[in-house]
Amino acid sequence: MRKEAEDLKFLISEKTRSNEEYQTEIGSLRDQIARKETECVAGSRDVGMRTDESFMLGKDANGLTYELAKQNEEKAMDQNEINRLRDAVAFKERECQDNDA
Repeated sequence: MRKEAEDLKFLISEKTRSNEEYQTEIGSLRDQIARKETECVAGSRDVGMRTDESFMLGKDANGLTYELAKQNEEKAMDQNEINRLRDAVAFKERECQDNDA
């Protein structure tokens, strides 16, 4: 019976030691999980910020595209005016040449 009691004490000691190792491992895993959760929260925040930034850049690009189209239209109108004035000058030059002749 004494041997049996010693064997049970040894078994309890081994189980206690094993349990402590498992508890340490569980604590380590919980720490890893907490770090990963923190990384996920930071990643989500970063994604949100980048999404906002992307939206603003898209909005800026749309505004610049509109401005470019507007300036191209103004340039075309200015070119038409230049061509009209050139034609008028050429007409006047021909008219003057006809009067001189």
